[in-house]
Amino acid sequence: MWKFDLTDEDYANWGVAFNDGTNPKPLFEAGKPITSKPDVMRHCTQYGYMVIFGTGRFLHNDDRADVSQQTIYGIWDYGDDVDDREYLGSFDRGTGELSNQPDDVTLLEQTIIDVRTISGHDYRTFSANAITWNTVDDEDEDQKPNPRESHIGWYVDFPNASPYEGERVFKAVQIRDAKAFVISFIPDISPCSGGGNSFLYIINACNGGRMAQAQFDLGNSDDMVLITDPDDPDGPPIPVPPTGKAYVGILHEPKIIRRPETGYERLYMSASTGVVEEEDVPAEVRGLIYWLER
Repeated sequence: MWKFDLTDEDYANWGVAFNDGTNPKPLFEAGKPITSKPDVMRHCTQYGYMVIFGTGRFLHNDDRADVSQQTIYGIWDYGDDVDDREYLGSFDRGTGELSNQPDDVTLLEQTIIDVRTISGHDYRTFSANAITWNTVDDEDEDQKPNPRESHIGWYVDFPNASPYEGERVFKAVQIRDAKAFVISFIPDISPCSGGGNSFLYIINACNGGRMAQAQFDLGNSDDMVLITDPDDPDGPPIPVPPTGKAYVGILHEPKIIRRPETGYERLYMSASTGVVEEEDVPAEVRGLIYWLER
């Protein structure tokens, strides 16, 4: 994932935003292809930005047979103009370390903790592990990640298991109201088939976990599913909202229409099946959200 500095009025001075003192460096190295457009928002609580994207590609016929595991990432870009060496580096999954960060600065992992079928659609529910944004002040710069058990972003691996092997992201991510809308695709192996399956994920963009509020209409009173509490496996089931919903065919990025009279927004998503899929989701919060008295 590359970042470029285009702030100078003279285009001859444009260039890669980060370097190691000599060589240009990407913001982050996923080790897998990134072929879709990311989206960016201001960090939820700290200085800088969150960059949300997925890995995987679907560009030619050989990609149909690629069943390598792919991932959704949300990474913290805390870089500024004072120090151009603030890139994250490559991610070592064995140790959880990033090559250009202190050892205790890692990515938080979220996982898929529940899978079930409701009214003919497969639903997945993500974990909601808490993220830690420890920072340290620098007298010459803005706050930076503190090298003491701190996270610099999050990730979610696709399960890559039958019947959804080869799941990947090649559609643009959309962020709205601190929610990341991510569409994945699982192609059919046969090149004679234009089919496959897609998932629409609605993710907490701040930590990569499930949303606290229900996002999909499940047809029950609270649109929740009951799961075993990870913190109390022997206790009663707890209600949580699913994070992803499966559809048939290649699903395209949603077009969003506000429905203020209902408190919801409607997603319209065209699909390779010829159907326009629709979902009503909680509306984006708008209007004045703070005030300042002088």
